[in-house]
Amino acid sequence: MFGPINLAAVFEVVALQLASDGRFDIPLDVPALAARGDDTVDQTETRAMAAMDGYCAPWWIAGGWAIELHAVAHRHRIRPHGDLEIAVLRRDQRALFDHLRGHLRGHLRDWQLCAVVRSGVLEDWDGQRLPSTVHQLWARRGPPLPPRPDRFITDPTFLEVFLEEVDDDLWRFRRRPGLARPLAELGAVTPRGTPFLRPEVCLLYKAKHLRFKDQRDFDASAPTLDATARAWLTAAIEHAHPGHPWACPSPSRASSRP
Repeated sequence: MFGPINLAAVFEVVALQLASDGRFDIPLDVPALAARGDDTVDQTETRAMAAMDGYCAPWWIAGGWAIELHAVAHRHRIRPHGDLEIAVLRRDQRALFDHLRGHLRGHLRDWQLCAVVRSGVLEDWDGQRLPSTVHQLWARRGPPLPPRPDRFITDPTFLEVFLEEVDDDLWRFRRRPGLARPLAELGAVTPRGTPFLRPEVCLLYKAKHLRFKDQRDFDASAPTLDATARAWLTAAIEHAHPGHPWACPSPSRASSRP
């Protein structure tokens, strides 16, 4: 017997396409469908800090977990998460490769690294400078496997890494380079010392797709933004997505769905 769905337990909502044989095609490049995410913010912080231990350049937890880390300060959880996303600066991509493929305390860090050249298509990355059209890397620990999405998203060590654009001391939104912010204002730090992207920056990225999980993140976090963050997000969304329903993220509107 079917009953009401507990939305708090939903990782993702995905529209499935019917294949010619009458079966549904499961998109294997959607990490949330693998349900391999950490259960708590403590687990996420521990895993992120372990993966980035010794990395000598700026990095931040990104995406849904970054918003979750902000929400914890306001004493509430938002939703489960299917993957862990890390943001680094594009200019530091070689430092990232050397970190994940180099030695730490005498032990080789055996990460397999692949560039996401387009949706669902991976290519092994050997550390060569990536073109500006590639802004996402997938990583997993262990011996190299064929670069297929399902090999990564079912791996409990799986990480997504995003390359952030930067111009000297200015971060630039890759979809609208005219949108900039001082690099020093891009992130925050948890009480444990874990860096994460500020929620207004994450919401700007999420505004493009308006998926089920993105709307949940907005509804939960918009009321917690201070006046400066709300003003920045409003201006940024109006610039990047004119007419977007999130363009006025005030607490009074945050709880209404578009």
